[in-house]
Amino acid sequence: MWNNPKAAPEYQLGWGDKSIVRDGLQKILAWDSERIILSHGELIEGNVHEVLTSAWRNIL
Repeated sequence: MWNNPKAAPEYQLGWGDKSIVRDGLQKILAWDSERIILSHGELIEGNVHEVLTSAWRNIL
């Protein structure tokens, strides 16, 4: 995850109905987020929307 935030492999394998997940992710992306706190990676405090969109691009 360092310098390359993305969904963990277990999430990528178990998404199920992608349209439901996509709807949820769109709601999250609409938030005015200031930072991303990763359990395995650095604190992200800039370009939050772009980083989230990139991290979940396979499902979006």
